[in-house]
Amino acid sequence: EYDIVSENYDFLMRLQTNLIAWRDYVNSGAISRFFTNLGTFLSNDFLNFLLIVVALLLMAVAIVWIIVVSQNALIASAAAAGQKKDHVTFLDDFWVSSSLFRPVFLVNVLAYAVVYVPLIVLGAIPAWLFLRTGSSTALLFASILAFTFLIPINIIASFLTKFATAYIIVRNYKLKQAIGAALALFAKNWLVSLEIAFLIFIINTAVTFVVGSVLV
Repeated sequence: EYDIVSENYDFLMRLQTNLIAWRDYVNSGAISRFFTNLGTFLSNDFLNFLLIVVALLLMAVAIVWIIVVSQNALIASAAAAGQKKDHVTFLDDFWVSSSLFRPVFLVNVLAYAVVYVPLIVLGAIPAWLFLRTGSSTALLFASILAFTFLIPINIIASFLTKFATAYIIVRNYKLKQAIGAALALFAKNWLVSLEIAFLIFIINTAVTFVVGSVLV
């Protein structure tokens, strides 16, 4: 969750520069050239294009499946260890958790949608106004929207995703029930959640520093 801050900080600081760079890229004609070249490639070698698209889609599906199922297995293993069950193995939980791919995948998709769909829809107008007129007010409004969705709302969505996933894996809740339970849990324990997340962030930072120092 605190990584979200560090990941988006540079983007927010460079928002004006990024918007101008995107405008210059569009005005350069690069997008129209891309579609022109794509059309030429399709007309000359459609079979290879189809094979490339299928291969990329299969790779994407495989990567998403591994990420979601690994997340499920980690939660299931942690829950089993917390309940002091014997013979807790990651591989066992990995295969068991693969059956819960669909609801956990949907939870992650919903989390991304909650953050990025409103940001794109609401931020498009002030971003366009800034690029058209150079208005500092439009840039300020775009910056506020970007900060709101990329940091606080993104952090909340990240917590809710983890809580809902835990309810699905540990309690066998359905998707809607898990999301409702996650909202209730976060509402009651948001401060503790932030404190624990900060503690884990400090531990990760310390371990990274120690390991990096040893490697150097």
